[in-house]
Amino acid sequence: MKIFLPDIVVTQNGVFQPPPLALECALAVVPACMLPYLAKDRPAAALLFFVLMLAMASPRFFQYRKYGRLGQPIAAHVGDTLTFQRPADTRNPVTISLLNLRGVIVYGYVNAQVIRFVYLDGSFVEAKVAWGARRLREAVMQFTRDHLPSTVAVVTEEPQSHFATVRGDGPYTTL
Repeated sequence: MKIFLPDIVVTQNGVFQPPPLALECALAVVPACMLPYLAKDRPAAALLFFVLMLAMASPRFFQYRKYGRLGQPIAAHVGDTLTFQRPADTRNPVTISLLNLRGVIVYGYVNAQVIRFVYLDGSFVEAKVAWGARRLREAVMQFTRDHLPSTVAVVTEEPQSHFATVRGDGPYTTL
């Protein structure tokens, strides 16, 4: 397991990037070793330090308990839906129903591609694939292509220029 660049795990149900648990455990041991020395001279400060350590570790503990050792899926396929996490913000994940999907258009800047899922009625849902690592973006895109029905057309446009991305240009292809 790599400590600073965790591996990407692609399963039949999703794409995962496990958290670097070895690094996080090592970073937790260092302050824990300082705790007895701090408690000897200032017990109130040691108690506050201990409470702060627990407060920082509890979100990771609950995430590990909920999702397991692989962590939260970046892209997941459950039943007839595809789900994508939004790394850039804290809103809920994007969920796409595969039942009435007409096509998929992949467009945008190289490092910030957008996947536009077009439904039969003409409406669409977009998921921005802005995960930093190129191999992670490629794994998510391949996972998406593998789990789409065969009747869905997938169009990948040439990467947009930086100016087109700043202007907010949409895809040039229509389905």
